[in-house]
Amino acid sequence: MAENVLNIRSNERFLTSLRIVIPFLAQVPDPIYYQLDSSQFVLPKGNIARLRVMLEDEIGHFVMTYRADTFNLTIPLERHLCAVLAGAELTAEQITLLQHYEARTKPNGISLVVYKRPLELINSRESWLFENYQKRGLL
Repeated sequence: MAENVLNIRSNERFLTSLRIVIPFLAQVPDPIYYQLDSSQFVLPKGNIARLRVMLEDEIGHFVMTYRADTFNLTIPLERHLCAVLAGAELTAEQITLLQHYEARTKPNGISLVVYKRPLELINSRESWLFENYQKRGLL
């Protein structure tokens, strides 16, 4: 029990820290935000933080940093950020720009995901991830 409480508090502290460094996350309502699985997120620092902000400015959408080696399908669908926020629809030029930035973050084990600006909350059952969960029999 005490270990679970510690894990919950650690997760909340990490998520709070993320909101400071990645301001768009403050737009996600607390009841949704604090239920997210943070094991996939990276708290960007130094050059990675700078690259994230630069890409956000250049691409015109919000950018989140993720661990490139992690995609947790063992958690409930709605605990994924990509299941509750609309992804950005990118032009070919924006995709090329994203790939350019990811070429600089991937060596550090970091992937970049682009979310629609203005931020749009979606029903997790309308996300691209829902179909993936269904195909795998995870729902």
